[in-house]
Amino acid sequence: MYVHPAFRGKGVNSLIIDALKQWANDNELSEIRLQVYSENTSAIKAYEKAGFKPILTEMRLI
Repeated sequence: MYVHPAFRGKGVNSLIIDALKQWANDNELSEIRLQVYSENTSAIKAYEKAGFKPILTEMRLI
């Protein structure tokens, strides 16, 4: 998900995640998963604040 810099810190991420959680609940889904680059610490922090927890670390060699 991308939030334009002008709207960051205004709760947009929370609104989107709350709507996603409600949609998942309404559709009887038991979990929500997402992927985020490990270097994107601000996104990781925001997702953790919303209740997401890391469950898998993917590694690669280029």
